[in-house]
Amino acid sequence: MNMSHHSTPIRALAIVGGLAILAIILGVIFTYGRNYLGLEVVTTNPGSDVSAWTVFNAPIQHFQIKFPNYPSQSSGSFPATSTLEAVPYTEYAAKDVNGDYYAVSVETFPDSTDVSNASQFLDSVVTASVTSVSGTAVKTQAGTYSNYASEDYSLKSSTYYLRARAVLVGHTVYFVEMVSGGNTFPNFDAFAASLLLTGAA
Repeated sequence: MNMSHHSTPIRALAIVGGLAILAIILGVIFTYGRNYLGLEVVTTNPGSDVSAWTVFNAPIQHFQIKFPNYPSQSSGSFPATSTLEAVPYTEYAAKDVNGDYYAVSVETFPDSTDVSNASQFLDSVVTASVTSVSGTAVKTQAGTYSNYASEDYSLKSSTYYLRARAVLVGHTVYFVEMVSGGNTFPNFDAFAASLLLTGAA
């Protein structure tokens, strides 16, 4: 997660098992309270009602979602492994007035990557993300979102809690994440549900 790709952080992408995996925010995992990749977070909207949040459209990444304010953006790539090319990511992140972070990280894997078993692939990505930050997976649940394979999961580290949903569209994984200093996520469900996938990635 660089949900942190900003001034307060979010996530770090990891490459495990030959897969360029995201170490959450998702490109960078959110390391709560630290800014590892220099993503600047702007806080402007005092409201906690997700329905009133800013609609953000990312046509190149084929998605739309609501953020508490206009998000900052960062992008880059993760190192190649012996079996996989470097994997590019783009991450968008914003912070609400309560200090919680929201991010969408888009990770595109090479066409040569085997994603035929979508559920297994997502599980590998999520497992690698959790492992990369020495976190503990509290709960995982496979499912579908907008007819695409998805996996919801929660993570606990020594400094923060995270809830996330990973959605696989073609060879692209969309990570929708919320990071909190406490184990409360009042806006995660509405935030995740506001994700609109607008085309093939």
